[in-house]
Amino acid sequence: MEDLLQVAEVKITYSSKIKPSKRTKISNPEECLSLFRAFYKDDYEYREKFYVAYLNRANKVIGVKLLSTGSDAATIVSVKSIMQGAILAHACGLVLCHNHPSGNLQASQHDITITKKIKEAALLFDIVLMDHLILTEESFLSFANEGII
Repeated sequence: MEDLLQVAEVKITYSSKIKPSKRTKISNPEECLSLFRAFYKDDYEYREKFYVAYLNRANKVIGVKLLSTGSDAATIVSVKSIMQGAILAHACGLVLCHNHPSGNLQASQHDITITKKIKEAALLFDIVLMDHLILTEESFLSFANEGII
């Protein structure tokens, strides 16, 4: 019977060394762009990367997480991992971002489908998906500006 009770302990932690007054505030797609450009450096054309920014109720960035790194044509997006980070950080908002190494700013059907799926999952926890950006080295597309979300 004792063997049946052996289970792993789950530890949940969140730690921030940044004072709330020093956190970056996101109010529009251009500010999202500035935030995410710092994470890509010269990786735009090499391989696809997917990031998520977690925001508090004042739209200040709690943290940014690299969700996945893929190939030159795709990357895997886990809704569960996005929501895990959001819940852990007690986020009230999300901003998604990924790059298209091809330089094409067109949102694919998969981009649109996964964004809707993330938006629906976030709503279950009263979290707002504010935007999803697609970046290239020279430009960007905002799902919010385009009316996709």
